[in-house]
Amino acid sequence: MGSMTRTDTDDMKLPDGKTCLDCTSFRRCRNLIGIKGKETSCDWSPSRFHEDSNAALLADCRAVLDAVDKEDTRDLPEELVDRIRALLARMPERKEATGE
Repeated sequence: MGSMTRTDTDDMKLPDGKTCLDCTSFRRCRNLIGIKGKETSCDWSPSRFHEDSNAALLADCRAVLDAVDKEDTRDLPEELVDRIRALLARMPERKEATGE
């Protein structure tokens, strides 16, 4: 029987400020191994992290959604706030990632 070698965990760390939610494989990993999205290191060795090409847009959307969650909506049109709340209610992966 062959022996398994331990891999340096530094190669599994995600780039600074990134979580599994920023990876193109998030949904697959969530389904396979149950990640929540807040992780800052990859469970695969070597890391399979590949930043989603829409990551910057997603980060902006998360910031807006967080503002709506915190009721900090004074600078947003009421119609937009209603639409964002409706979208937020339909985002199961965001609810799972935030523990809601």
